[in-house]
Amino acid sequence: MESAGDRLSALPDDVLLDIVKHLDLRTTVRVGALSRRWRHIPRSLSDLRIVVPDLIPRDASSYSPTLHTVERIMTAYTAAARWLLSSSSPSRQRKDIIKTMSLGFYLANPHLHSIGRAVEGVVRSGNTERLSFKIWVDGADDDGRAVVGDDDDDFSDELRLAFGRRFMSFFHACPTAFRWLIHLTQSYLSFGDQDLPTLLNACGKLEFLSLRNCDFADDDGAVLRIDAPCSQLLELELRLCDFQSVELIRAPKIGTVVCDTWQGDNPPVQFGHVPWLRNIYFGSQCHDWQEPFVLSEWLSNARNLTTMCLDFHDQKIWVKPEDPKLMSPVFSKLRDLYIHGIFHDCDLGWTLSVLEAASSVKNFYISIPRHTCGLSIYRYSDEKANNVPREASRFEHHNLSLLQVAGFAVEKKMMQYIRLIIQRAVRLKKIRLLEQLLCESCDAVEVHGPSLTDGPKVPVDERHRKLVRERLTDGLSSSVEISIGC
Repeated sequence: MESAGDRLSALPDDVLLDIVKHLDLRTTVRVGALSRRWRHIPRSLSDLRIVVPDLIPRDASSYSPTLHTVERIMTAYTAAARWLLSSSSPSRQRKDIIKTMSLGFYLANPHLHSIGRAVEGVVRSGNTERLSFKIWVDGADDDGRAVVGDDDDDFSDELRLAFGRRFMSFFHACPTAFRWLIHLTQSYLSFGDQDLPTLLNACGKLEFLSLRNCDFADDDGAVLRIDAPCSQLLELELRLCDFQSVELIRAPKIGTVVCDTWQGDNPPVQFGHVPWLRNIYFGSQCHDWQEPFVLSEWLSNARNLTTMCLDFHDQKIWVKPEDPKLMSPVFSKLRDLYIHGIFHDCDLGWTLSVLEAASSVKNFYISIPRHTCGLSIYRYSDEKANNVPREASRFEHHNLSLLQVAGFAVEKKMMQYIRLIIQRAVRLKKIRLLEQLLCESCDAVEVHGPSLTDGPKVPVDERHRKLVRERLTDGLSSSVEISIGC
């Protein structure tokens, strides 16, 4: 009887390619070593994903730091990348086949130049449609935390400076590769004053730039200025970066800005010429020295927003309450509004002012974490409740269709808040009330003291859910559908 392997090998190339394209890097390389029949299949793929994690065994029991050092991993990675990017035979032009390349690797010498040259050999044909680099510093995981070669997730200033210089050396050595780059993700780098402007000007196709834990080498208070009138940049993501502030002077095509946890003054980003900005996510704890700011002034140059997410990380509210009429010109096109991480004792009335200003919003998502893991922080922060107006004006909202509350509890403040929205949103169709999921840290802390989630919670049976629905709509002429805990 013919073996299953033989039957598989008998399949036509297009079917085998469809199978191989769903495999990870380790398996793809092994498939190419099976036989002469299979050898050209991996190198006939048009879409390549070549990332370091695929070379590390997923089984933790088989992981050995001595066997999986950065040097060993990158030696194997470089060999695999060069083989996959080379021609499968003299008669086939590999560079004409590859359309997209997604590479994820460590910022480790001497492998960088070898990888860059292999990529340049492909992109010089001009047929590459998308090229992305995700670069980890020596021994960092997918979130930029150290796992190989360094047990600490907070690299020293000297190491960050060395990483920054190594990256820029790679950039200058492989200019053709970077000219074709569409996506770039990197972390733990200290840049020189002109490094980022030089990078942005040279990467003419760059659409997505993500920086995590990055800063400037010579000045802790330096401002990142992006003045790129010809840039193709569509999305900028900054996480835990130590810039004093960011100035988007000219970024004509940018559509999304993400800024999570900043260390400088408020507001962290200044918007200049950003006519296509549609989506923003800003989340951070607010330190005592960071002054709250006014949304209408901050976003005065971003009047085409359709999605806005403000995440306060369970801390003090870092925006000032203001007249909805002042905010309306900025939020007139907003469709999706997310307000997350509101400290559980904070008054919610100010959010109604934002909702009133955003008259076109269809979906409103709010979350109120009730975690126990931050109990000690909550206890000693008196400013988190923010003395803001408790109730917005008596407006009518004609577009809101969905309200979702995560961290719902059957308590007076919450019930009154939801009833106010039902009264204001005359076309509200659905309300989803969800309980806050505890995290692993909460589970570890709960045994040491009272839980912030003790007390009223989401009803667990249908009889109590029905009572809550009745209390929320009592005396109101509303046919809104209310789902609780699901």
